Amino acid sequence: MFWHVFVNQFKMIIRRKEMLFWVIFFPVILATFFNLAFSNLTTQEQFKSFNIAVIETENYQQDNNFQGLLNQLSTGKNKIFNYEISTEVVALEKLNNNEITAYLNYQDKIEIVVNDNNSNVSILKGIIDNYYQTSSMFTTIISYRPFLESEELMTKFNSPSTFFQGEESKNTDYTVIYFYTLIGMACLYSASFSMFAINRLEANSGAKGARTSVSSAPKYKMILSSLLATFIIQFISLLVLLAYLIFILKINFGNNLNLILLVCFVGTIVSSMLGIFVSTLFKGNVEKKTGIIIGYTMVCSFLAGMMFIDMKYIVADKFPILANINPVNLITDSLYAIYYYSEPSRVFINVFFLLMFAFVLFLLSINSLRRKRYDSI
Repeated sequence: MFWHVFVNQFKMIIRRKEMLFWVIFFPVILATFFNLAFSNLTTQEQFKSFNIAVIETENYQQDNNFQGLLNQLSTGKNKIFNYEISTEVVALEKLNNNEITAYLNYQDKIEIVVNDNNSNVSILKGIIDNYYQTSSMFTTIISYRPFLESEELMTKFNSPSTFFQGEESKNTDYTVIYFYTLIGMACLYSASFSMFAINRLEANSGAKGARTSVSSAPKYKMILSSLLATFIIQFISLLVLLAYLIFILKINFGNNLNLILLVCFVGTIVSSMLGIFVSTLFKGNVEKKTGIIIGYTMVCSFLAGMMFIDMKYIVADKFPILANINPVNLITDSLYAIYYYSEPSRVFINVFFLLMFAFVLFLLSINSLRRKRYDSI
């Protein structure tokens, strides 16, 4: 029974040409146009350090750890930025004249003051966030293990983190974000597969659904077999797009293939749960529900920076909660972290948010299924 339904669903889905177009061919076509548009716009260039200012506050003067971090990130051939000690009046004037990207005002917490959100500001924010995480970890270790050599821990604490450590050949082509959003977009588009599979099992979807509802076969087996079939197709379609981007268009995704596959795998889980959610919550035929999935996907892709790359940074700065519940943004951010950073913690955090998003959709779908009643079949 299980494998019979699995094979039937698999055959049924791959015959849906309109779904295959949106999930496989449309992202490939869009990626091709992106490549043509960006190939002459920019090439991968060496990372260029940027200028910042640091306000000389009392907290800054007392925090030797932070001073050491700034010194290490502003020296050497792979330095991230150049910084100068300044007053707030002078720093604000230089910021308004675009002489510096931002300035840091260390009061109760380190405040980043900017005029415009851009990729350099995102890097600087990542540095500050990482500093607080490392500082908190160091404090926790000392509190639980006061007998440890504090000098040794301080040395490790002040050493350049691999999260920021660059390589001589490291490239920072920010146009790759457009291609990363394509992966996120394709993930959500593939939700139409699981939506179609679950929709066919509902009693009001037609004769097939009616027979399924009154059948003595365990419904959970039919649902699981259908989801397995759609999951495999969704994941394969994503791998096809990934292979096209990497081997044909030569888009750089970094060297950690395992993390890339993990992000794609979790993204496929999210798309499966989204398809179930749309199928159970919304009324209408398959075409209407497909339109809902496509519309939702395009909104998420826009907020993740697909049409306007600065939108990603604007949302992250002004509406961080929205950024953390946008699956396309989380997938994009994960792939960019793999490409640019060596530290995988940022990827795991995004994966956690993706799994939580999928779990919430699953709970809502189950609740919707339990509440469904039909007057007649």
